[in-house]
Amino acid sequence: MSFGRQRGDLAPKRISSWMTFFYKFVFTTVWSGGFGLGTIGLFLANDFEAEQARWWFLLAWLVGTAGLWWGCARLKKVRIGVQGLEISNYVRTVTVPFRDVVGVTQHVWVNTRPITLKFAQDSAFGRSILFMPPLSYRMFIDDPIVEQLRSLAGITEGRSA
Repeated sequence: MSFGRQRGDLAPKRISSWMTFFYKFVFTTVWSGGFGLGTIGLFLANDFEAEQARWWFLLAWLVGTAGLWWGCARLKKVRIGVQGLEISNYVRTVTVPFRDVVGVTQHVWVNTRPITLKFAQDSAFGRSILFMPPLSYRMFIDDPIVEQLRSLAGITEGRSA
């Protein structure tokens, strides 16, 4: 299975999941907004059960929103292009040359199996980005795209971050 580009290909090949937009914007907003409104409702209620639950809901809302911000709001759309990786936050797109990629790791214990790319120097999105590959039924092992990216960047497995 080939995810990468051959030198003769002209069109960039998308390697991030089509669900990226949903997780980055829709799920994060709906969950945080809905849970936040429910928490505010508990603080406005005047019954005993609401008084008992409001602080736990506030804590859950804060921790959950922070987790979503860390794991979903940071997601980027990634394509393999001729000049390197085309990375987008849906407002801005930058190209990072393959030679600037110094680390490719996949978090195989998280159900969305995000991939972290680390760069030799700062890009417009910082020294590393997070993207979600297409859905895979692989368990506890890297997706083939991880090895493909390492190969394009010239990273040997021992050098990856």
